[in-house]
Amino acid sequence: MAGYASKEEARKVLEKMAEAVRADEAIRGGCGGQSLSAAFELTDYNLTLFIKFENGRVEASVGAPPEEPKVRLSLESPVLDALFSGAIDGIRAAMDGNL
Repeated sequence: MAGYASKEEARKVLEKMAEAVRADEAIRGGCGGQSLSAAFELTDYNLTLFIKFENGRVEASVGAPPEEPKVRLSLESPVLDALFSGAIDGIRAAMDGNL
């Protein structure tokens, strides 16, 4: 079951998430010296949230990843919401077959 009323609503939420990730000072500080890129593919809306951490820089966007991510996760929008809100962790989501 989809978590949003429409694909456009899901896109707006992903865009806000991308903006929040880019603006969060704690995230930038926590990724110093790290290099990781991840694509979260929402299978229920065919949308992708791309996040890249590179030596203290953070990039985040909605749409096709600008490069091949190191990690690609396919999930439905309610699972993404639960992951980002802390309602579930990635290990639990994977064990339950939701990633």
